[in-house]
Amino acid sequence: MLGKLSRVFLVTLLILLTITKSQAVLSSRLKAFDGTNGSNISLYESNPDLVWSKVYIQSLISDTKTILVKPLHWNSEEWKTAELSVLSVSLAAGFDRSIQSSVQTNRTISQDDFFKKIQNLGSGFSFAIIGSFEICGDFTNDIKLKRISREALEASIIGPGLLGTSLKYTFGRVRPNSAKKTFDFKSFSGSQSFPSGHTAQAFALATTIASEYDQMWIKLMCYSGAVLVGYARIEQNTHYASDVTAGAILGWSVAKSVLKLHHSKTTHSSLTLSPYIRQKAEGLMLQVDY
Repeated sequence: MLGKLSRVFLVTLLILLTITKSQAVLSSRLKAFDGTNGSNISLYESNPDLVWSKVYIQSLISDTKTILVKPLHWNSEEWKTAELSVLSVSLAAGFDRSIQSSVQTNRTISQDDFFKKIQNLGSGFSFAIIGSFEICGDFTNDIKLKRISREALEASIIGPGLLGTSLKYTFGRVRPNSAKKTFDFKSFSGSQSFPSGHTAQAFALATTIASEYDQMWIKLMCYSGAVLVGYARIEQNTHYASDVTAGAILGWSVAKSVLKLHHSKTTHSSLTLSPYIRQKAEGLMLQVDY
C-alpha cells in the first residue's frame, strides 16, 4: 500500500510542482493579453441566454486566434514560462520508464476498475459537468454558473481540442501499451500519446471552476480530481508521466488564458469631463462609460 501511495505522490508532485512554479511567471504573461476580448464577459452578464449564439461563436473564434498568435509576440518573461514548461516535461520524461514499470507491475483488478471510471472525468463526464453548470444556471438564473460552463467549454475546445490534437499528431508518440521503446515517436502516424488529452481536459475544467470560487475545498476537489485523471491514464498504460505533465500544463494554461481574456475589462468604468457648447447653452458634460 505504501508503494502505491508513493507512486501516486510522485506523479502528483510532478504535476503540481510544474503548475506551482509556472504560475508566477505565467500570470505576468497573461497580462500581455490586455483584454483583447474584454467585452466577452459583459455580453454574458447582460444577456445570459447566449448559448451557441452568433456572439459566442465569434468570441470563440476571436479568443482562439488571440491565444494561437500570442507566442509570436512573447517577451523574455513569456519565453521563461515556455522554457520552464519544457524543463518540467523533460524532468517527468526522465521518470517515464520507471514510473510505467512500477505502476504496471503493481496493477490490480480493483485499481483498474476504479481508474477506468475516474479517467472519464477527462472525457465524456467532463462535458456532462459543463452541461450541468449550464442547465443549473438556466434553472436558477445564475449567470456565474452559465459563465463557468461557457468558459470551460471554450478552454476545452481550444486546449485539448485544437492544440492538444495538433500536438498529438505532430509528435506521434506511440502509447506505452504498444510501444517497443519509451521514446518512440512517429510523426503523423496516428499515434497519440503526447500530450495526454484526458489530463488536459480535466485540468481545463478544474482550472475554470477553481478560479471562480474562493473556497479552498472547491479548489482542492477540482485539482485532486484532475490529478487522479492523470494518474489513471498512467495506470491504464495509455500514457507516460511526461504525457500527463504536458497535458496538465496545456489544460491549465489555456484555461487561465481564456479566463484572463474574459475578465480583463469588465470591472472598470471611466469618467470623462468635457466642455459642452450648443447654441445658447454652455457648460461641462460628465460622461460615464461602463
